[in-house]
Amino acid sequence: MAKYIAVYKCPLCGAAVQYGNPRQVPYDMLPDLCLQVVKNQRFIGTMLYEAPMHIPHKCSDGSCGMAHFAGFMKIQG
Repeated sequence: MAKYIAVYKCPLCGAAVQYGNPRQVPYDMLPDLCLQVVKNQRFIGTMLYEAPMHIPHKCSDGSCGMAHFAGFMKIQG
């Protein structure tokens, strides 16, 4: 079983940002986990696998954007 981490994409600067801790998850469960992240946002205060829909991002050019949940990235190693 591989490890995956939540990844966010900043629309302002285009950076991909990892968030939270890697977790071991079966590959076949990933599509359901992505859906659960979105579904759980309907309930205030809930986060699945430490994955909110948006996180603040300090862009390298000094701007600040809101990175959007993009999915779970496989961690090498």
